[in-house]
Amino acid sequence: MKLNSIQFKIVTLIVAVLVASTGVSIYFTVANQRQNLLEATERTLGLNTDMLNRTIRSLMLSGEAPGVVRTMSSLAEIPGFREIAIYRRDGKLAFSDYSTLDFVHNYQKKYRFERTPRVEARLLEEPGLARVLATNTPYRTELPATQELQNLFPVLNYKECRECHGETHFIRGVVHSKVSVASLYERIRAARNILSLSFLAIGAAIAALLILSVQRTIIAPVLSIARTARSVGRGDLEQRIRLSSRDELGQLGQALNDMIDGLRQRERLELRNQVVEARNAENRKYLDNIQEGLLLLDRGYTIGGEHSLFLQRLFGGRRIAGVNFLDFVFPDAALQAEDRRELEQFLGFLFEKTASDMELIQQINPLRNRTLTLGAQRQIVVDASFHRIYSGPRVENAMVIFQDRTELTQVQRELEVQKERGEEELRQIAAILQTGPQGYEDFVAQAQQAVGELEGSLGTLGDAQLLRALFRQMHSLKGGARYLELGRLESLAHAVEDILSRARDQASAPDSASTAELGRLIGSLREELQRVRGITERFHRFGTGKRTEGSQALLEQLRGMAAQIAAEQGKQVRLAGEGLLADARLLSALRDPLIHLVRNAVDHGLEDPLERVAAGKPREGTVSVRFVRGQGTLVVQVADDGRGIDFAAVRRKAVQKGLVRPESEGGEAELLRILFSPAFSSREQVSAISGRGVGLDIVAEAARSLGGRIAVLSRAGRGARFTLRIPLAGGATARVGSGPTAG
Repeated sequence: MKLNSIQFKIVTLIVAVLVASTGVSIYFTVANQRQNLLEATERTLGLNTDMLNRTIRSLMLSGEAPGVVRTMSSLAEIPGFREIAIYRRDGKLAFSDYSTLDFVHNYQKKYRFERTPRVEARLLEEPGLARVLATNTPYRTELPATQELQNLFPVLNYKECRECHGETHFIRGVVHSKVSVASLYERIRAARNILSLSFLAIGAAIAALLILSVQRTIIAPVLSIARTARSVGRGDLEQRIRLSSRDELGQLGQALNDMIDGLRQRERLELRNQVVEARNAENRKYLDNIQEGLLLLDRGYTIGGEHSLFLQRLFGGRRIAGVNFLDFVFPDAALQAEDRRELEQFLGFLFEKTASDMELIQQINPLRNRTLTLGAQRQIVVDASFHRIYSGPRVENAMVIFQDRTELTQVQRELEVQKERGEEELRQIAAILQTGPQGYEDFVAQAQQAVGELEGSLGTLGDAQLLRALFRQMHSLKGGARYLELGRLESLAHAVEDILSRARDQASAPDSASTAELGRLIGSLREELQRVRGITERFHRFGTGKRTEGSQALLEQLRGMAAQIAAEQGKQVRLAGEGLLADARLLSALRDPLIHLVRNAVDHGLEDPLERVAAGKPREGTVSVRFVRGQGTLVVQVADDGRGIDFAAVRRKAVQKGLVRPESEGGEAELLRILFSPAFSSREQVSAISGRGVGLDIVAEAARSLGGRIAVLSRAGRGARFTLRIPLAGGATARVGSGPTAG
């Protein structure tokens, strides 16, 4: 047992307590016994003293003073008596002289007692004498040094003594005695030894029982706890404290067992975390290097904390972790409400419709090859695939993999543009081979002039009249491009029309953004016109291509344009031509009006095949173009066998635009005048073909510039015919062929 151990301290404390308690018990027991013995001795001595006093008084009354002296001398020889004597008030030994005898004789005035021999005189120097004289009471005291019991007993002037000594009640003397109490002390010592041995034996037994009990209930559990704690400190977490008691130590042991269990669980968690961290590190390497945007969604559509670095770059550093997937993909809840609803519906199917096949669900995936807008300038094209992650039968998460298709889509678009340009160039080459490059050269020259005027007017587009003139030029450019199958030019001209149309409707100049867009479109128009011009120049260099003179070439191109428009609208058309016109000036002037009239005939006039069959007409509609020469006049007719002009629709549109009052009863002539007015169209929606309200305006303007006029004949359900009558100059020639030319 180590000196600094708790076991040693507890045993030492128990022994010290027992020794102290035993010593105190022995002390008080011995002291009590000693006091009892002393009191018994004092009582006996007092009784004996009283008896002695009475004996001495009797002897003295009988005049036997020598007998008193002898009696006290005899008593002093008794074992245990050390001294017994009578002293006067002044402390002198009685019977040492004849002063008392002389006092009695003088008091009685007679000689009554004989003079007997006296004892040796001595003086009592005892402090208790004064106390007895002062209190008239006996005084007893113990003298431990000599193991004696001293007694001072007053001798009073009793009634029997007053005959000789007078009537005064006073103390005549003191009986002083000393009795040996050595035997008493010996008995006390023996009792103390016996008690000490008894208490020590009992204390040792109690100490042994206490130590055994403490050893079992405290020391052993504490040592067990200490051993277990040392084992745990060395890392052995499989140790357990085995205590069956339910006291504080048992509770402490259970608490330590719980702590060990917690440490063991923590060690397992740390080990598991290390494994997870190692896996996460590997996953992080994968996520940092994979060239796909990978993330995890929970059932609340919230993005998890782990995602690929590529995803961060793809979405321009946008915050990802903890963000709702709908807010991440479509952050503008107001403008993208429909997109968000569609995506939310898809995610609901993904998480809840577990019985549905993923291939079927992927069919409604709204993020397949989807263009997303990031900020004001950047757009990306992504292809997102979704994969379910199950927890039992329940879909707990969804893994989303984004692939960046932006560059691929851009390349595909560029390839498509190049393909379209190549195909368009082939068509142009084929048309030039058939009709010659002259028509293209004339178109390019006119288009370049129109583009130049538009570019020079960018700063003055607030002028309404100038805006209308530029709009007509651009509409004619678009019509000519379609007529010549120049799709790229047609699209660019249509985009310019959109901007000019908004400015016209708002009666104000385009804003700075629209003006900048116009500048970009003008540059693209110039590039495209330069490309077409390059094709025609190559033909001239190699001397390739035939020149088809007159109206025949124009009819061929009109026929191709009509077929293209009809195909776009699901219609069928046959264009018939009659007569030839060789005047290049007239052909150039009539080309735009004829383009617009033929386009309107196919777009507005002809019905779709089912409607024609229901009306008892052939599925294929017919548009005819005739050149007829009269008396100094060239008659040009464009007719169709369609539904005719819808004057009711013209009236509704005119009322809507405020051109006529609702209650007006104007006839068809008034409505035709409105139909030829600038910026009027009966179409509700604008398309690349019509709806701008410019086509018939251009026809009327061309007729006026040639000094001619227009006549219109329309019959509901049977078609419409537009007739231009143009006066011929001296050099103009026109001839009518033997029959119609059909295509």
